[in-house]
Amino acid sequence: KSGKLESLVLLDEIVNDLGFTLASDGAGRKALRDAVRQLENAEFLLNDPNRSFIREGDLLKRANRSGRCVEYRFFLFSDVLIYAKRIQGTQKYRIHEELPLILMKIVDFFPPENKKESKRAIQIYHPRKNFLVFCSTHEERKSWVADLRKGIDKELERKVAIEGARKAAANVPTGAS
Repeated sequence: KSGKLESLVLLDEIVNDLGFTLASDGAGRKALRDAVRQLENAEFLLNDPNRSFIREGDLLKRANRSGRCVEYRFFLFSDVLIYAKRIQGTQKYRIHEELPLILMKIVDFFPPENKKESKRAIQIYHPRKNFLVFCSTHEERKSWVADLRKGIDKELERKVAIEGARKAAANVPTGAS
């Protein structure tokens, strides 16, 4: 009887965990859909079942050529950083650039002579584009840096796992001789 009770308790825990996982996955999918709805012609972002939405916010992007700062809405997903400009007269944003996280590097340390700016700045390096963004506060910058680094690290781990599985599958004998 004790074994049956332990089994029932274990089964109950599994069912509760599964319910929590499904609920949080549902909330995650809703957050992804809500973010995508804000972007013009961005439904393609829903095609990847592994993609999740992390955060969004308005940041100032410094143009490399003119040095002028322009406000963009940044959307951070689990595999891509998108920045977009608000479409005048609407609540939607037009995508300006999509930068896959797998190729991204960020720097949040700057020489002391730029102390005031550097407390709010993040330098983004990507093969497609390099630029500096400014957050409104030092705390917001720390939060964005943490989320970006976590996203980059997770995407790198995911790509390494996929590549490992691909190589392992290529080495499996087919059985035909």
